[in-house]
Amino acid sequence: MERRTALKNLFIIGGAAALFPGCLLQDKKQGVKLSHLDVSADLQELLAEVTETIIPETDTPGGRSLGLHLFALKIVDECYQKDAQQSFVKGLKALDGYAKEKTGTSFAKADSQQRTELLAGVKKGSADKDLAYFVAEIRQLTIEGYRSSEYVMTKLLPYQLVPGHFYGCVEVGHKNK
Repeated sequence: MERRTALKNLFIIGGAAALFPGCLLQDKKQGVKLSHLDVSADLQELLAEVTETIIPETDTPGGRSLGLHLFALKIVDECYQKDAQQSFVKGLKALDGYAKEKTGTSFAKADSQQRTELLAGVKKGSADKDLAYFVAEIRQLTIEGYRSSEYVMTKLLPYQLVPGHFYGCVEVGHKNK
């Protein structure tokens, strides 16, 4: 065996050995990268179920397929103050306990009718303040994210590129001033 081939193979094997453990330990559930919030992959999945409950998938994409849970997390992470972020995460964590208390099952395992009733019950004021804050905020963020999503802006609403078409030769009258 030649020295050049042996060194080349040694470097290839060394590089593969250095990269291989990272490939095995990589988490399969990857969400959005957050700098201020500590939200696990399970909580992100729960949030995806909440957004899917608010905007379910019909003939148009729902909250999960549009990634509205990631939009909401990014907005809360980057735009909300620290106490509001903590209240949001506490409310998200409390939602599963509230669902188990009311229905006997977790929010993710409940059917769509039970999920809708749970969110409506929280909205009516039968829950703690963090949970009520979370439900109000996630509802608002889900609707905002849906209305500003690429799908809605291009497929459902009449899309016009701003500022629109330029008409260079128009007579100026009283209506045009």
